[in-house]
Amino acid sequence: MKKFARAKIENLLQKESGFLGLSGIGSDIRALHAHPKSEGTLRTFDVFSYQMAKLILSFLAPLGRLPDAIIFTAGIGENAAYLRKQICAYLKPFILTPHSKTKILVLHTDEELEIARQIAKN
Repeated sequence: MKKFARAKIENLLQKESGFLGLSGIGSDIRALHAHPKSEGTLRTFDVFSYQMAKLILSFLAPLGRLPDAIIFTAGIGENAAYLRKQICAYLKPFILTPHSKTKILVLHTDEELEIARQIAKN
């Protein structure tokens, strides 16, 4: 850390980490989707799916029961079926059991419309 200037460290954390840092391909999921079989893409999608599954499971303790539904939405949630499948594979032992009534849903969102509505309110 002492060898790097603050700006270089910020650039590393803000621009060269995340999907780009894991994949070596790019920071946008579309760039990774263009190379679906690459080691970097597979690693990135696996880490992302695992982290999303952990996040979803972290909500169960305060909820105190299994959820009625898990809803995938917005860019990745709506458009990346392969990631939804991978996330659900991690969740399967906990939520997607034969006795579970938890539904997996995909909900379309119009983010631009919602932003416009929020601006119009103010």
